[in-house]
Amino acid sequence: MALGAFASKTVACTFDAWQVRGMTPFDSTVWDGLGKGNFWLFCDISGWHWYHNMHRMTFDQCAPSRDAKKYVGPVKEQIKNLPWQSEALPVIKNFSPSKYVLSAFKKVAEYERAMPRERPRIQLAHLIDIANHEQGVILQPLIYKNQSFSNRIKLQRAWYANWASPTVELIFTHLCSSNEASLKSVAPDETELENLASRMSWILLAAEKFHQLMLNKRSFMEAELKIMADWKDLPDTPTNMEIIKNKSRELGRFAKDLIK
Repeated sequence: MALGAFASKTVACTFDAWQVRGMTPFDSTVWDGLGKGNFWLFCDISGWHWYHNMHRMTFDQCAPSRDAKKYVGPVKEQIKNLPWQSEALPVIKNFSPSKYVLSAFKKVAEYERAMPRERPRIQLAHLIDIANHEQGVILQPLIYKNQSFSNRIKLQRAWYANWASPTVELIFTHLCSSNEASLKSVAPDETELENLASRMSWILLAAEKFHQLMLNKRSFMEAELKIMADWKDLPDTPTNMEIIKNKSRELGRFAKDLIK
């Protein structure tokens, strides 16, 4: 969940990037895709962690039966009010557990029984199981298999658009950017985000870097997580719309020149 916090913050930063904001009034595909993926990924993964923390003794017994279609009436009614629920829930199989989720939480018990020297290895294995669930079971079918979203992602790599595309990176601080190489993971140039195998190659590198930071700079990392945790209920930062408009005009002129 700690790595997830940094990843979710990255999505929020992407929402605020002038490239995304400038494009959204004309084409909201990226905005909607990122929003849908981030929201329903949270709905899925937070439930597993919450139940495991609150009801440890019955988790193994109850986890295999998680199914949004079988929720009690009042909960079902609330779910109907959530954005994208009619298209998201069937795709993510109504929160049913994947083999990765079940494996990940078995590793929590393994970690608790293990000797201290063995625990880092188990932590990383748990992290990778969760990453495989989030990326392969939730995000890949939910947003990356959407042809419109996938096409917009591909477009960002094109020579005529790459110069104006946001850098694909994960920053391990509360900030949206950093010049400190040790605190970020930048996707290799050959990464194809819409391709699960390609995306996972980068995410596994990012996970390893995060893991090492948590082992070697734990106080710093926990302080950054606390800053983000304290953001709850804060209003969004106003966006400089003039910058967005200017950048949008630049992109528009560049596109016209290409057509000519």
